[in-house]
Amino acid sequence: LAAAPALALTVAWVLRHRGQASGRIPLAELAAKLAAGYTLVSIDRRELFLGVAVTLTLFVGVVHLLLARATRGPRLRPYDGWLLAALAFVALYFGVPDVVAAGAHVSDRFALLALSAVALWVGSGAAPLRSRRRVAVALAAIAVVALGVRFQKQRVLSRYLAEYVAAADVVGDGRVLLPIAVSPAGPRDASGWRLGYRVKPFLHATGWIVAERGGVDLKNSQANTDHCPVRFPPGHNPILNIAGSLGRMEGMPPCVDLGTQDAEAADYLLVYGATREELDTPCGAALSAELARGFEPVYLSSPTGLLEIWRPRRGETTARR
Repeated sequence: LAAAPALALTVAWVLRHRGQASGRIPLAELAAKLAAGYTLVSIDRRELFLGVAVTLTLFVGVVHLLLARATRGPRLRPYDGWLLAALAFVALYFGVPDVVAAGAHVSDRFALLALSAVALWVGSGAAPLRSRRRVAVALAAIAVVALGVRFQKQRVLSRYLAEYVAAADVVGDGRVLLPIAVSPAGPRDASGWRLGYRVKPFLHATGWIVAERGGVDLKNSQANTDHCPVRFPPGHNPILNIAGSLGRMEGMPPCVDLGTQDAEAADYLLVYGATREELDTPCGAALSAELARGFEPVYLSSPTGLLEIWRPRRGETTARR
């Protein structure tokens, strides 16, 4: 009964979007990601080891707790519903596409729910207290290590984001902004890995500026959907007009047409992470050429210089139209 509203909404969503594209992850890859706890991995590659540690701890814990309570008899108890819920989430994890219309990372969500349900079963009194404490201590130790890893990486990310948000003083209040995240995951570290492992912290960083100073973010991905309260008017979606699709707009690097009316109507373009490596790609080269042809640079961030702010050359863009 508690799940009925969510199930009804899910059915309505699937029926409404049944003609739209969906994407599946190969079965073997899904199984490997579930076993490795990949849904717990976010901003740092070191979290791969922590994800494996969590799933291994839960697996060993479940087996241990089941054996520990075997002396009480094999009958099911009310709290065993958490294990049934975990199995249901695992079935959905393998059965539902990872991308359904505008919904993405569906597999990660079901995997997280499955792991959470198992953890709730462990803590619900499913076995003697002494046995449960062993699992709890192991998970707590992993959590402390994960906190240290994430805290260190978040401090690094915060420095880069602070440099980005400082551009608010340049663009001013109530401006129309077009962010172009050439390197949305951030710069590469000394080992050649991107700063953000699975996340793209600079993809929508302009939202910090718009929230502080007002204005319009032409790359508002929520406004590109049909299930968020904010959306672009029909026929006036800059993501579609400038890039053709959200995938092209958020690519690495993005493939955009800066000669469109929407791009030229922006007060400023915020170009982040335009490194030589990215600009040597076809989409990157096209972006560089269009910036040089129709826009002028007005700001370069400090100290990294990763953020460039450009504005249209109004006279030249009007003549081209």
